[in-house]
Amino acid sequence: MTAPLKDLRAKVTAETWCVIEARHRVTGEQHAEIVRGILHDWALAEMRKATVMQGLLKAEGIGGNVREGLK
Repeated sequence: MTAPLKDLRAKVTAETWCVIEARHRVTGEQHAEIVRGILHDWALAEMRKATVMQGLLKAEGIGGNVREGLK
């Protein structure tokens, strides 16, 4: 079972809208599906970056509570 989707409403630039609309017209995908897929791929990439960064920090001996270092 997948997690329930969260609602998000956002305004986009004209250029962004044109790309989404063109993809919709070519593929028949709904606008929401297009944006959801793009955001999901971006989120997975960001999560991967965070995982790699944690490994690098640990290898450098920089560990513990990262938030403490941000104060």
